[in-house]
Amino acid sequence: MSNLTQTKLPLIVGNWKMNHSPKEAHHFLEELFPRLRFHSPSCQIGIAPQTLAIPGMQISLSALKDPKVESPPLDLYAQNSHWSDDGAFTGETSPKLLKEMGVFGVILGHSERRHLFYETNEMVKERLLGALQNNLRIILCVGETLTEREGGKMEGILKAQLETALREAPKPLLGDLLTIAYEPVWAIGTGRTASLDQVTEAHTFIQSTLEALLGKPTASNCRILYGGSVKPENAKEIMALDCVQGLLVGGASLKAESFAQILGAAS
Repeated sequence: MSNLTQTKLPLIVGNWKMNHSPKEAHHFLEELFPRLRFHSPSCQIGIAPQTLAIPGMQISLSALKDPKVESPPLDLYAQNSHWSDDGAFTGETSPKLLKEMGVFGVILGHSERRHLFYETNEMVKERLLGALQNNLRIILCVGETLTEREGGKMEGILKAQLETALREAPKPLLGDLLTIAYEPVWAIGTGRTASLDQVTEAHTFIQSTLEALLGKPTASNCRILYGGSVKPENAKEIMALDCVQGLLVGGASLKAESFAQILGAAS
C-alpha cells in the first residue's frame, strides 16, 4: 500500500461507463462479494454505474448483504451531474436528486465528457460547485492528450484544468470531498499505461498545484488516483508509488474477478 500523507485509506473506483444493466450489475455483485471476503482489501471501494442502474444497484447491495458476514462497504458514484439542482436542462442529472437517492459521490471532468461531449473547464467547474452544494464526494478527472504531452504541455494543461475547476470552490469543503484522478487521455481504453516515472511526474505536479491553490493542509487531505488502462497485471506496481492514493478503473472493473484482483493490490 502507498505511504499516504493522510489517514484516509486508498480509494479504488470502477467506472462502468455505459455498460452493465441492473441485472448484469446484480450478477457482478454476486460474484464480487465472495471475492472481497477472500481478499479483504485495505481500501475504500466505489463503483460508478450508469445512472439508470443506480436504484437497482442499491437494491442488489441490500439484498446481497449478509449480516453474518462482514463485507467491505461499497459506495455508489454517478458518472456526471449538472450544476443546477433543477430546471430546463433536458437529459441532465440533478446533483440534488443524486444526493436524495443516496449516491455517495460523482465523477466530473472525465476525458470522455471533455472530448466527446465538449465539456469545457468552465463547465466542469460549474458541475463541481453544484456537487459541493449537495455534499457529494467528487472525483475530478484531469489529464492531457498525447499531442499535448509530446508538445511539452502536460503541466500547463493540468494546471489550467485544476485552477479553473477549483478557483471558486469553498476550500473548507474540498479537504473532505475532493479527490483528483489523473487520467492521461492517451492511456484511456488504449491498453497503454503511463510509465511509473510518468505517473510520478504528473502526480507530483498535481500535488504541488493543489498545495498552491488550496494550502498544504487541505491539499494533503485530497487523494490523487491514477486511471488509464489499469488492470490486475499493473495495479500493484502503480499502487506501490507513494504519490498514488488509489485507482480509477475502467474496462477491468467490468468483471468481478479482475476488479477483485485490483482491489487486492491495495492490501
